[in-house]
Amino acid sequence: MTAAPHMDLAFTHHPVVGTHLSRRLARYPFVLTGAFRIDEQPADMVTTIVQSASGTLLGVDRLLQKILVGAGASGHVTSQAALAVHRMDEAITAEDHITLSVEAGGFLEYLPAPRVLFPGSALNQSMAIDIAEDGTAVIGDSFIVYDPEHRGASFRHYKSAVAIRRPNGQLLAVDHFDLRRLPSGYGKSFRVIAYGTLLILIKDKPEGFAVLGRSIETAAQGKGRIAAASLLPSSHGPFNTDRGRRRSGLA
Repeated sequence: MTAAPHMDLAFTHHPVVGTHLSRRLARYPFVLTGAFRIDEQPADMVTTIVQSASGTLLGVDRLLQKILVGAGASGHVTSQAALAVHRMDEAITAEDHITLSVEAGGFLEYLPAPRVLFPGSALNQSMAIDIAEDGTAVIGDSFIVYDPEHRGASFRHYKSAVAIRRPNGQLLAVDHFDLRRLPSGYGKSFRVIAYGTLLILIKDKPEGFAVLGRSIETAAQGKGRIAAASLLPSSHGPFNTDRGRRRSGLA
């Protein structure tokens, strides 16, 4: 028996009212705002904000999420604030798994706030992205490493997997991230490490992508920051940018 998702959203297009949130199911720990319009591009985009009643990911959490953007619809999902992942027993790892689906002509922006990895925390997360050939998606994922005592204590384990597929199951790209602790004493030289990835998934590969990539890299560079932008290694045209703060294998 398949477990019911903790959050299940569907944005669909109506010929009269345009995009609307046709399905908004949520159970603990998720709480949803109503749907509203704040962006002019695309003009039909509907936004909803996901909130956490607990404010944290616990070791017992095995969260499942589903977001669908139907044909011709435009949806934007973000979160209220960063989500903490606190210390947990060595034998325990929190899990968070999400499936994002974009049908023909659909447009999805999924831009949640970062996870905050506290000392001793462990998180295994996965993201499956099913996108039609003429669908568009802008998807962000990020985390911050933070030791409130500034002694250089690290999270225990952070594992992430992203799979990009066509609706028929054809696999376009896979990315895995597996990081076990940071070097001892990292916090003595700097207090925060942040890592982020932005995926821009579109049908074509415009010539302007090279210029866009260089612009992103230039804008993101600075003291203590490393940035890179590149096409994913496939002929399907997804565009990938990574931003890291400091070193320790995060960028």
